[in-house]
Formats: sequence, structure tokens, C-alpha cells
Amino acid sequence: MNKHIQTMKNALNNYQRSVKAGLEKMEENTRIYSPEEAEKQNAAIKARLEEDHKTVTARIREAKEAGQHDIDAWGKLDGSKITADAALLEAGAVNPEQFRTLVNKYQDNSTMLQLLANYAEKENGGVGGFSAVWNYGGKGNDARSRQHFDTTGLPTVEAKQKAFNNAAASAFNLADQIGNLEKGKIGTGPDSPLIISALEQFGENSAF
Repeated sequence: MNKHIQTMKNALNNYQRSVKAGLEKMEENTRIYSPEEAEKQNAAIKARLEEDHKTVTARIREAKEAGQHDIDAWGKLDGSKITADAALLEAGAVNPEQFRTLVNKYQDNSTMLQLLANYAEKENGGVGGFSAVWNYGGKGNDARSRQHFDTTGLPTVEAKQKAFNNAAASAFNLADQIGNLEKGKIGTGPDSPLIISALEQFGENSAF
């Protein structure tokens, strides 16, 4: 899992535990104190939980900014990262199966991925990713006769940014739902099965 996504997950789990403990303490206060004293004690707990909510959202925001910075850095072209495999692309010696192997090999090298994308575009005659091969991109018989190079495994800065922003948006939403103490509202509060499941699954299917 990407380290910044993991930071978000850790912050959410800590916040969930804090809210759960706070609720349990407030319930205890209500049982053992007079209404006036319980209200006073519980007001202090609610104030602390509000600060905890500010803390978790700040950590998510920091992780989001750090993750976006890393993606921008990953996407910068760097001639020093061009490997000997580039000669194979220049010679047109890579077939679709070998192309898939190279795409997997260079997932952390955006410069080589760009060269692979250019190669696929040229070899596909302008036809796009996997789905386009069925429609032939309007290219007619020439496209039908070509070997197809599947570009769907080629990550881009834009796709990574979108996925990361979606993860951050999900984290912000989870923080809000964990801290929502409105009774009877489905899917809110630290003990909600939906919240617990979402926390367990957060980041597990991340593309990073």
C-alpha cells in the first residue's frame, strides 16, 4: 500500500478508536453522575473529539498533498531513466506479449512508460486501448490486420492523481461519518458495521 494512503488509514483508525472510547466514557458518565455533572463531563469529551476530528482531517490533507507531490515527481521525464530496452522499441522488435512484460517491468519508471505508450500508439495505428480493438477505432481493415498493443496497463500522472484524490475524498468522508454521533442514522458513528468494513477495506485495492 502507498505510504500516504497508509498514513490516512492509520489516522482514521486512531480517530475511530478515540471516538469509540469517548462515547463509552460519556455513557458511563450518564450512568454514574447526576444529569448536571454528566453534562459537564460529557461536554469536555465532545470538545476533545472535535479537536480529534480537526487532527484527523489535517493528517489526511497533509498525506494528500504529499502523495500528489510524489505523483508529480514520478511523472517527470528523465533521460537518465531510459534503459537499453528503448533500443528494442526503436527497432520495432517488441510484440504484444513482450510489450505487456515491459509495461509491468517499468511501472515505477514513467519515462520508459511514455516510450512504451508512444510505441503502442504507433504500432496500433492510432487505435487506443484494449476496448478499441473491438471497434477498430474506425480504421477499417488496416486496423484489423495489426497486432494490438494493450495500453490499459500504462499508468499516467492524470490517472494516478484522480485515483489518489478519490482515496483522499473517501478518507475525509469516513472521518466525517465516524464523528457523526447522531443517533439512529445508518452508517455513522465508530461502531457502525459499514464504517468498520470501510476502514478495513480502505486502501486495500489502491492502484498505488
